[in-house]
Amino acid sequence: MAETPLRQQCIQAFSFERTLLLLAFSIAILLRLGHLGADPEGDEGVFFFLSYSLDHIPDRFMFLEFLRRPLLPLLYHPFSHSLETFRLANIVVGSFIPILVYILLKEYKLNKWLVLSGTILAVVNPILVRYSAFVFTDTLGTVFTLLMFLFFKKGNYPLSAIWLCLATLTKEYYAIAGLAILLIVLIEDKTITKRSISYALALLPITILYVINMGLLGMSAPGWDSSGITIWAFNYALLSLIFVPLYPLLLRFGRWPEFIMLCAYPAFYIVWHWGEGSGIDNWFHLFPASISIVCLCLILSDMAQHTQQTVGRFKKSSVLAISAILFITCQSLVLTLLFEVEDYGNDATVLADYVGQHYDNPNLMLVDCFWNYPNYPFHEVANASNAYTGNDTPSQIAESSQYFELVLIAKRDSRNNKELRAFDLGETIVNTDDYILLETHTD
Repeated sequence: MAETPLRQQCIQAFSFERTLLLLAFSIAILLRLGHLGADPEGDEGVFFFLSYSLDHIPDRFMFLEFLRRPLLPLLYHPFSHSLETFRLANIVVGSFIPILVYILLKEYKLNKWLVLSGTILAVVNPILVRYSAFVFTDTLGTVFTLLMFLFFKKGNYPLSAIWLCLATLTKEYYAIAGLAILLIVLIEDKTITKRSISYALALLPITILYVINMGLLGMSAPGWDSSGITIWAFNYALLSLIFVPLYPLLLRFGRWPEFIMLCAYPAFYIVWHWGEGSGIDNWFHLFPASISIVCLCLILSDMAQHTQQTVGRFKKSSVLAISAILFITCQSLVLTLLFEVEDYGNDATVLADYVGQHYDNPNLMLVDCFWNYPNYPFHEVANASNAYTGNDTPSQIAESSQYFELVLIAKRDSRNNKELRAFDLGETIVNTDDYILLETHTD
């Protein structure tokens, strides 16, 4: 009879935990549903096109795109009936990130209020919301990398290495997390062991694919321009990576494995930006945002154990923890709500439908549109190609337009587009908030 109250307490605790996770998962999904019908964002059109046309990838460049990151098109192919179903699949996957943050924090045996706070931060984090709503390889890669780190903490190194392998096959730069883990293992073991070999083997498949992709066998993929370091990118970095204050505090409390894991990504950013001359797109922050939430909760827990000073009746560490979590949560909510109310529009999709209804596979020139629009949404309705693919000037673009039946110009404030308006390219057929569709003077 004495066991009955304990059993009831266990059942109640399990029921509370299950309810909490279900609530977090549900809210995460709801926050990510707002832009299902929007035009493709960034590289999203390419990922959808690869998943949609998996059994007949049309050319070598697209095959190389698949070869570099093969796992997302393979796993999302059953959901590629439309861009909406494609996004729904990613929303479900991305909504598991707060659940994995919760499980990781539980693995560290933190105070339940810190576990709850970390989960809330992951639910409302603007990067995690935004890039779960749109499909990028980073979402799926972050889930796999968090699973890698979780099983590393549990001591299940073979399974951890398998998750690492899957993460790198989703996006190659997750090998950085694998290298960080490999460094942690080598420091701990001070020699080559089975677990270090398992992580090294996990990095082998993406290494082979990347070497092939970058030039072996005579194949190469053209480079791309990223979005650059912007005000929003810095804002996201300060909000979600929280690098500067986390590093010394992680070392102060002896959290050097987490320190190494968190160090890997700014090192990558520095090499990428200053070495390659390219900016960092915001979706690269998905995994660092997730792991930094975990690190923040670890530091707040350590400070509570090591600080006995008080502010009035309250411990100074508790006041600091509450203040930090409230500040970050409020800032996250503001940016997430701004994302929710932002109008992403679906003009390109509407124009693709218009072209499909009124023309028979016309030659279409895309001016200043997203580079992947020839793949989606115009892949089935027009023979589309991008202008400004090289060093073409507006006058050269105007001259080339005579070989196209239609020209679609994005309304951007670039200098090239302003100069292009001085040329008579044709008659305006459709004029939307974001685009102008012209019918050229060709016979």
